[in-house]
Amino acid sequence: MRHLSAFEQAGRLVGLASWRIMSTIRGRVLYVDDLVTDPGMRRMGAGRALLAWLERAGVAAGCQTIELDSAVTRSDAHRFYARVGLSISAFHFARTLAAGYGRTRNERD
Repeated sequence: MRHLSAFEQAGRLVGLASWRIMSTIRGRVLYVDDLVTDPGMRRMGAGRALLAWLERAGVAAGCQTIELDSAVTRSDAHRFYARVGLSISAFHFARTLAAGYGRTRNERD
């Protein structure tokens, strides 16, 4: 995993992205694991600058797409992603696993 940081002129960290290149059935993908900006510095361009840099890195690495997941509750983030040209292309499904989940009763005893 690689990390990319955005700093303001005074040297304060205002944004961070964690990312990696993956080969998938959809082709080569630059996948953004995390994209975080300082809440007090939002709408100042850090997120847009991070994504622009990541897009250039993806093109240079021969990626067909840049992808990320975002929690369904993050409506502000969704609006931002739409503004910068990302579209919703899939649903991500998950289930929390409890101890013993998926084993038969005999395997638990």
